[in-house]
Amino acid sequence: MRFKLIHFITIAVLLALLITGFFLFGKMGKWLVKSQNPEKADFIFVLLGPVPDRALEAFDLYKARYAAKIVFANEFQYGAEQLSPYGITLENTSSVFQRTLIQLGVKPEDIEILPQTTASTQEEAIAFRDYLSKHADYQQVLLVTSSYHSRRTTLIFEKAISKSNPDFKIVSVPSRYTGFNAEKWWKNRDNAKMVVLEYVKLLNFMLIERFRL
Repeated sequence: MRFKLIHFITIAVLLALLITGFFLFGKMGKWLVKSQNPEKADFIFVLLGPVPDRALEAFDLYKARYAAKIVFANEFQYGAEQLSPYGITLENTSSVFQRTLIQLGVKPEDIEILPQTTASTQEEAIAFRDYLSKHADYQQVLLVTSSYHSRRTTLIFEKAISKSNPDFKIVSVPSRYTGFNAEKWWKNRDNAKMVVLEYVKLLNFMLIERFRL
């Protein structure tokens, strides 16, 4: 009798864990997306990366007059120096963003590329912090990136300014144009890669990188 009871409890616990795991597994994609309602802000800051979805979202916010300025960092182009002797200059993501936004209808004078070259979200957050140090009157930003990237981006940027600008408000507005299915991410190979990579990077940030900001 006792053996049967233990056996029953074991099966019940395993079943409960399986159901909980399946529930959490399904929520993993949605948790990565931090979406807030856009508000009037001093500027729009766009994270470097895939151009189409991020540029379109930034343009929509600009067109709707949530902010009159779009700002982003200057991307470090790996290996560009190898082509310099040949007189070849590679176009980086920043210049592609700039050209795309202008073609969409943003005035050139309303786009600002920061001088610092960056190669990661963390470095972009540092460039963002330096930019705020020169604009003490700014109080709020709309942070634009791909949807799956928005949770980690917000965490990094909030940590970056937690001491220097504790009252500054970051509003996360992930792109609605991102090809990412947060609810059924495991059904698409590219989506699955995005989720796994984001959680690895989140773990790295929580355990290591956040102490360097």
